[in-house]
Amino acid sequence: MEQFKEPKFRSPEVKQVTERTYEQYIGKLHIPEEYLKNRGVIVDIGAGFANFAQKVNERFGETGTKAYAIDPVYTFFNGDFEEFEKSLDGSGLFLDFGYGRTSQEGKGLEEVKQEMKRLYDEFYREATQSGCYIAGSHQNLPFKNESVDLIVGNNSILRFNNREIVIRALNEIVRILKQSGEARIGPTYFDWDKERNELALVKYGTMTKQDIEDQERTGKLIDRVMFFVFKNLQAQGIKTYVGIDRNKETGQTVVQNFILRKDEKIPEMNTDDPFFHELRRINFAESDDQFFIPSEVIDLKRYKK
Repeated sequence: MEQFKEPKFRSPEVKQVTERTYEQYIGKLHIPEEYLKNRGVIVDIGAGFANFAQKVNERFGETGTKAYAIDPVYTFFNGDFEEFEKSLDGSGLFLDFGYGRTSQEGKGLEEVKQEMKRLYDEFYREATQSGCYIAGSHQNLPFKNESVDLIVGNNSILRFNNREIVIRALNEIVRILKQSGEARIGPTYFDWDKERNELALVKYGTMTKQDIEDQERTGKLIDRVMFFVFKNLQAQGIKTYVGIDRNKETGQTVVQNFILRKDEKIPEMNTDDPFFHELRRINFAESDDQFFIPSEVIDLKRYKK
């Protein structure tokens, strides 16, 4: 259990710990399963109780893929679920189960509690035996520069009011990502504006006076800080893409994830997903209002192997 021997963590903001499934990762991040074969080192940042790393290792470990899960909640791990829950008091972390590997539907409070305990016991056994679960934070990722082939983050990186936390996390991701590597992160700050048929960069979290003025002018919250963060990444040579879903029945369009790459390779997308609509490459340098962002549709058929 060496991977858990770290100082107890204190979150700068109150954050939930979830238990997303492998299938949810594949769907939300538009990852083709073939892409996970012989992929080298994969890191799931802010994994919580997700089973993505476990399933990747089970399915693709023999092909040359090794997945790791990193989360500060692992610093509180011990063999007893009740003691684990108590140890989270004052940490800023809370368990938010029932939307992935467990379900609250049609269950009473005691049943939900037992389901959480069952998942914890199962996860604890897996974590202590596999060696792929690491106690740590995206503020200081325990990996060498340019050592990771694929980084994933599902509902774990961008949801902070304090933008300095997000900026630090993105810089850490860029630091450990190989030149040929890729980061897939969701959900995003990006939204699809139907009227202008363009991407917009919207804000998550607490509103400021400037935010209110922007909202009155545009009808949306503009995240100026994150605009310049992404623009600076582009100036460093980082390419940003977004994966977009569309419900064919309702026409609703949702930006599910964004993808960062250092090289010129086009991300491989799960085009077999019935909701997947298109991949777009973003150009922050050409935006004239720090809100609407020019982008181009990538013709995936041209790059299909």
